[in-house]
Amino acid sequence: ALVTVMGTGFADYSSNTSSCSMDADPDLCEMHHVAVGVERLGRWIPGLACIFEGEGEPIMVPATSKDDSQDIICRTPENGRLIDLARSLGSWCAAVAPECDNLAYSEMGAVAVTVRVTLNGHLDDARSNWLVHMLIPHQWPRLDYVQPWGGPEAGGTSVSIVGEGLLAFGAQPLCRFGYIEVPAQLGSHNGSSDALSSLPLQTRVRLNHQRVVRSINYEASRLLTCTSPPGLDFGSRSVRLSVSLNGMHFSSGTLAWRYTSIVLSRIHPVGGPIDGGTFVTVQGQGIASLGGLRCIFGNLPVEATVVRGGLRCESPRASQAVAGEVALGIRTNSNGLNGIVDPIALDQAVTGSNFSYFDPHTVIISALTPTAGPALGATAITIHGKGLQ
Repeated sequence: ALVTVMGTGFADYSSNTSSCSMDADPDLCEMHHVAVGVERLGRWIPGLACIFEGEGEPIMVPATSKDDSQDIICRTPENGRLIDLARSLGSWCAAVAPECDNLAYSEMGAVAVTVRVTLNGHLDDARSNWLVHMLIPHQWPRLDYVQPWGGPEAGGTSVSIVGEGLLAFGAQPLCRFGYIEVPAQLGSHNGSSDALSSLPLQTRVRLNHQRVVRSINYEASRLLTCTSPPGLDFGSRSVRLSVSLNGMHFSSGTLAWRYTSIVLSRIHPVGGPIDGGTFVTVQGQGIASLGGLRCIFGNLPVEATVVRGGLRCESPRASQAVAGEVALGIRTNSNGLNGIVDPIALDQAVTGSNFSYFDPHTVIISALTPTAGPALGATAITIHGKGLQ
């Protein structure tokens, strides 16, 4: 991992030598051509370095200055060498990193080392103040479930990922949809834990009994949210969804996210009484459940079921019981029960057509002409009345 150490007063105070002299770690001499991913031409001149310390022999690695700031960057040693130094979390580091006292971090197996800086390549001259760098077990975070599990190619869908070990580590967390990365937020919207109630029963039971803490919140490391980016390049197909807690390394476990393109072609019937209760069929292409099918009458969502060529739903009572037209659309990824759409799973409705509400008490038929015709049929009759539109 690349570690950025922020502060002031960083400079190279080593002497100009023709060979590597940082004898604290012989591996440094083998790194004089490439350090922290930046090509260095000519000799490596020892000086700025990060010192990782814990329970064992300190490890020193070279650092490089950032051109646009006073920060420096160094790479954590590879091959698990830091594990031998790491200490269990506890009060010893809580003053520098409050997460050390958070049980959610220790329960996931996180450990820590301290980081100091030397300006001249000598341990004895390193700065006395130190910072904390945590080490995350490779199996974390674990991703269990995503709600909804798809949305339109235009993006903009609010996505909730439920799992374990979804914790903050001092950097902007990210979601990655295929190869597109977007910022993520740890915890739920407005601190709500309602997302748990909508999970499949099997996942809900596993999460409930895995920890003593039973709600989805920041401390329990259960929930991460983000907004799907536009996926026009992917077309109507599934992509891998992964997360990063430190802005660099992404979870080995992934979830499936499906981009869809929906075209609505017809609704039938196109109207019904203001009291609701009309069964409406919405036909189109690309309609599939991605976490909860809904018809949207104006701003009123109702549950829908898949039928051949589309979906079917029952019109609700008109808003304020007033006759008139409302926009009729659908959502394929709205979570919630009994017509209540969960705000963490809202997506822009795909607009279809208009649905006309009418007041049945204003429909009056008064006469028809002619009043008779041949028994074989095919007689055109005219019905006279009001409200017949």
